[in-house]
Amino acid sequence: MIVHFKIAFLKELTKLPPDLRTEMEELFFEKLIYEDKFEQYKIERMKGYQDRFQIRTGNLRFGFTFISEKNEIICERIAHRTDIYKLFPFK
Repeated sequence: MIVHFKIAFLKELTKLPPDLRTEMEELFFEKLIYEDKFEQYKIERMKGYQDRFQIRTGNLRFGFTFISEKNEIICERIAHRTDIYKLFPFK
């Protein structure tokens, strides 16, 4: 699986609390790329989109795009649950 990271995603990742940041870095930098095992996280499809998803953890949401033809994930945004719909997906 190929994983790309948007600059906004990486900046928002650095602003997370240390314990959550460590867990999310492990998920995005190790599990997604090498294991393809992230079933323990609640992944939901964004309404109205076939390729846009979010991972829910506490009050945060992680927005990403999955391109099945290329087996590729683009990590785009991290935001509070009330703000994710304003920031992701881009129209």
